[in-house]
Amino acid sequence: MLLNLPQGTTLQGTNATYTIVRVLGQGSFGITYLAQTQIAGALGTIDVNVAVKEFFMKEINSRSGNTVTGGSSTSDGLFDKYRQKFRREAKNLSRMQHPGIVKVLDSFDANGTSYIVMDYVSGGSLDSHIAFHPSSLSEKDGRRQEGGLPEEDALRLTRGIGDALAYMHAHHMLHLDLKPSNVMLNDQEEPILIDFGLSKHYDENGAPESSTTVGGGTPGYAPLEQASYRDGKGFPVTIDIYALGATLFKMLTGQRPPEADEIMNDGFPKGALKGVSQKTAAAVAKAMAFRKADRYQSVGEFLAALEATVPTDETTTVEKKRDIPEEKTNLVTKTVKKQPPKKSHRGFIYLGIAAIIVAVAVIILVSQTSGDTDYSYDDETEIEDADFSEEDMPSKDEPVVQEEVTDHAQATIPAGYVDLKLPSGTLWKNTNEGYHTYDEAIYKFGNRLPSETQWNELLSECQWTWAGNGYNITGKNGATIYLPAEGFRNCEGKTDFVGVGGNYWSSTPDNEGNVVALRFRSSKKYTYHNRPCNAYSIRLVQN
Repeated sequence: MLLNLPQGTTLQGTNATYTIVRVLGQGSFGITYLAQTQIAGALGTIDVNVAVKEFFMKEINSRSGNTVTGGSSTSDGLFDKYRQKFRREAKNLSRMQHPGIVKVLDSFDANGTSYIVMDYVSGGSLDSHIAFHPSSLSEKDGRRQEGGLPEEDALRLTRGIGDALAYMHAHHMLHLDLKPSNVMLNDQEEPILIDFGLSKHYDENGAPESSTTVGGGTPGYAPLEQASYRDGKGFPVTIDIYALGATLFKMLTGQRPPEADEIMNDGFPKGALKGVSQKTAAAVAKAMAFRKADRYQSVGEFLAALEATVPTDETTTVEKKRDIPEEKTNLVTKTVKKQPPKKSHRGFIYLGIAAIIVAVAVIILVSQTSGDTDYSYDDETEIEDADFSEEDMPSKDEPVVQEEVTDHAQATIPAGYVDLKLPSGTLWKNTNEGYHTYDEAIYKFGNRLPSETQWNELLSECQWTWAGNGYNITGKNGATIYLPAEGFRNCEGKTDFVGVGGNYWSSTPDNEGNVVALRFRSSKKYTYHNRPCNAYSIRLVQN
């Protein structure tokens, strides 16, 4: 039985009509869809993507056509009870006007249930960003094997989340379910808070808006007191602070945070934050303290402690190898104070040596460039020293015999392929072959997949221009191919980043069971190592 609304279904909202495109996700209490609506602008009517959340209790509800059934008459009124909470979510969200909080556009009842229409945040969840970030997948470049995001990125995102959370607290609201899967990233990788299903509004005296309990939250992100918290004990912002610390823990480690009872019995696992600066690790531990009195008492206090871990003009970051076995060597970051330069005569010595080197270089350059020959080259071209003697040069009376050179541009170009005038002579196809796991791709296409070297050549030799939902890639001859941002399908079958990011397989495996792939978003592009069970886009080449 189909439990979600099919593609093409229309919903009539308060002031607009919404057409369902596809399902974005489903939880225990709702289904979220990508939908389109139309708005009038200066240049006429345009289509706009929105997110539509439908109240649907997975364990209770079914569907007859588009109508949700199994509601009020069953399960002791649970449907009505939680539907009221769903409506409160829309009300609570509509109060929030902050760039880091998803914006509510509409809310209405239809099909026997309720709907919330929100801005569509297209960059995928923070949870997916952590799982598929290059530093989570390899030990390349000194990154931690089980690490999540680089510390600098994690702190940047935490400051963005914390700013939105502080705004909520200033407006007497708790989120109560903060975690990476409830944070979306926009095209600029800025965090946006979503899912206010457990959020609760308080008045200026700390009294709750409703008599419902706070709710248990998510294991690993909820402090122990959250499940048993009773209103009337003030405005418990330390619950959200604990969740913010746990979210940073996940960003730094790539691992789910320990549950609160584990921290109570075993203490905070500081050893899990390998390669993280001591100040950041201490701040996370304090935010996730078992006793709420031992935590930071405001988001601002927590962010100030994290800010102290960021290098300033008076500090510099250096990389130092840890004393561990060679095959496990990682690079860790250590922050040290810059010392004022000591007065010394070394500067004069170095200056003298530099002058001698320059003089020798000038003499060599003059000797090589004397005569009528003019050597010119492009600044980006690497030129190796020629290895020949004067005897190898033809005399003035001898005709110069030119060796036959085959120009790949003169060869017949197969249909559908484009010659970008690359040094390797690689021809690139201008259309994709759909999603495939690595094993499927190798079985079906073999060496027609680009190698890691060929992807890197495309990155370095061509101009990449973001075209809204993919890249136009232009060679030095002006020829262009297009790589669409088709997203990817992960090993669990979930599709993500469609329209904002691209992932493409190469034919190059590594020594750890992973495969090199190209990844891009609107602001970055690079090759990295990922799991072969993911389904990525395929672009073929001819050598």
